[in-house]
Amino acid sequence: MLSVIVTVCGFEPYYGAATTEQLPYSGHLFAACIVLHLIHNMLQTATGTGYHLFTDRYYTSCVLADELLKQRVHLTGTIMENHSGLPAAVNKKTERARYTSMGERQ
Repeated sequence: MLSVIVTVCGFEPYYGAATTEQLPYSGHLFAACIVLHLIHNMLQTATGTGYHLFTDRYYTSCVLADELLKQRVHLTGTIMENHSGLPAAVNKKTERARYTSMGERQ
């Protein structure tokens, strides 16, 4: 039997530009800034290791995966075919299943 426990560690209400200007990681895309900010807050109080974040296609990016990996957090997510920053090989429909979200060949 599989048991799953889900805990909400934090959230950030969006108030337009006021929210965007307050977020750290300002050099990244808005979606990545939100995720990095929430993960940073979670890691400040969390105990343990082995964190793995799952995102939908709006939040998933190679930049986000790189930044999370620096914090020892793994990322799995769906991708948009036209999302900027993806390796060209990921965009090929016939090759997609053979690449990780980081564009590395499996």
